[in-house]
Amino acid sequence: MKNVVRVAILTCVLLAAATLAHAEGVWRLRAALGQSISDNAGRGSAVELAICAPVGEGIALGMESGLCYLRTAAVRSSYVVTAAGEPGRALSSLTDGITRHRAFFLGPMVRWGSTVHLLASYGMIDVLDERGSATAFIQGASVGVGLGRMRHLEPSAELRLRMASDHPFSSLASESGTSLTFTVGMQL
Repeated sequence: MKNVVRVAILTCVLLAAATLAHAEGVWRLRAALGQSISDNAGRGSAVELAICAPVGEGIALGMESGLCYLRTAAVRSSYVVTAAGEPGRALSSLTDGITRHRAFFLGPMVRWGSTVHLLASYGMIDVLDERGSATAFIQGASVGVGLGRMRHLEPSAELRLRMASDHPFSSLASESGTSLTFTVGMQL
């Protein structure tokens, strides 16, 4: 419950700042696809959607959501999907993150900079195992660097470290994991 309150407070701050951005009238939607590598073995796909607007010189606030491959330390594979041959194995690794061991994330984000920019986000992550069963609803954060301007139909790329834990900043975490994601996309 404490985590939901944190996300609600951050969302209220974001909405308050959005009134300034609304006056500017420059909201940008970013859609991106890419790859995600988990620290607990494996790699898969990443799909992201983010909407943000400038609120000051070089600072933008917004919301982001998406799916990425994130295997938490508490999840142990007991269900194995076999693919026939190399093409099937390559295809299954590309769809992991959408079909298996996916983490759905949603939360506010901040962007600093123009063409080369820094990113940070905080939110809730719904972690699912290889069967699609929920294993945890935990808090998460991301930090990263991106390349691309906030202009209409401008390409962009981002490299992020996504972290999730049921007890952040503590050694008591029973469910935690990190993934490195690289996505390319387009500002719409």
